[in-house]
Amino acid sequence: MATDPSKYKFNRTTMIRVKDPKRSVEFYNFLGLSQINRLDFPENKFSLYFLAYDGPQALSGSRHWTDRNGVIELTHNYGTENDPSYTVSNGNIEPYRGFGHLAISVDNIELACKRLEDANFSFQKKLAEGRMRNIAFVKDPDGYWVEIIRKHQTDAAVAQTDPSSYRMNHTMVRVKDPEASLKFYQEVFGMTLLHTLELAGADCNLYFLAYPS
Repeated sequence: MATDPSKYKFNRTTMIRVKDPKRSVEFYNFLGLSQINRLDFPENKFSLYFLAYDGPQALSGSRHWTDRNGVIELTHNYGTENDPSYTVSNGNIEPYRGFGHLAISVDNIELACKRLEDANFSFQKKLAEGRMRNIAFVKDPDGYWVEIIRKHQTDAAVAQTDPSSYRMNHTMVRVKDPEASLKFYQEVFGMTLLHTLELAGADCNLYFLAYPS
C-alpha cells in the first residue's frame, strides 16, 4: 500500500542543539511551553527534550508526544554546559546562514514583549525597533532567535498576557532555490503553500507552508 502524504502531520517543528538544557527548558517554559517528553541516550552521551504547548488551550494538548503540532526538540550533548568554548550557530551569521528562527504567536504582543523585557531576556529586535513594528525577536540562552508575532491581526483586550494561550506558529529556514524547495515540500511531503509575502525592501520573499488540516 502506498503512503498518503495528505495524512502527514508536521510534528517536531524544529530540533536545535543547546549548551545547557536547564537554562533552555526554563526559557521555553517562560514562553508557556511544557516539557512533554525526555529521551536519554547515555551510551551516546546526549539527551533529547521535547517541548510543546500542553494546556487546555493547546491545539493538540493531551495527545501522545508523537502526535502533536509544533514540538520543539532540544538536543543536549553531555558536558557542553561546562565547556566555556562550546557555542552553537544560530543560523543568522555568515557563513552559516540557514536556519532563521522559531516563531510564537501571542495574545497581546505589547504585553508579551514587556513581560520578556521585565524578565531581562535579550532581544535581537524589540517591538519599537526597525522598520517592522509589529514583530519582535527575543533570543534564547544559546542565541537562537524566537520571533514574537500577533496571534491575530489585532491584540486581545487583556490586562495580562497569558502564556498558556500562546502557540508555536512556524519555523523559518533560508533556501537557495524557492522553486525547488516548494516542489520538495509540496510534492514529497504533501504540504500546502498558504501564503507568499514579497518583501522588496528586504530583497527576499517568504513562503508559508503547512498541513492545512
